[in-house]
Amino acid sequence: MGNTSHTPFYFAKKVGKGIAIAIFIILAILLFGWVFMHLWNWLMPAIFGLTVITFKQAIGILIMSKILFGGFGNGSGKRKDHRWKSHMKHKWESMSPDERAAFKKKMESRWSMHTEQTNEDSEEDSIQA
Repeated sequence: MGNTSHTPFYFAKKVGKGIAIAIFIILAILLFGWVFMHLWNWLMPAIFGLTVITFKQAIGILIMSKILFGGFGNGSGKRKDHRWKSHMKHKWESMSPDERAAFKKKMESRWSMHTEQTNEDSEEDSIQA
């Protein structure tokens, strides 16, 4: 009739695993908050003359820094990165040596700071002459 692998025990294992992951995440946040608070209270007042912070403030700073600098993505960018790298590796391996040299030259001219500086220097030299 249906898929027999989805028994009540299957769903119980999934729920148990979800609860275990949630507990682990909460404990990790609490641990990072505690470590961050102690590092802040040890270093920041002595180095920068800042005030001591509480545990709640430490958690707040961590959350704010995650929002400002880390985002809350689902990690799909890493998978896309891997697919792109795999695609480029396959493309590179299928190129002839001449195609590889042309590709390298094109990338160097596009991204090289040295090339831009050389072009600017030659323009300055021609203006001064």
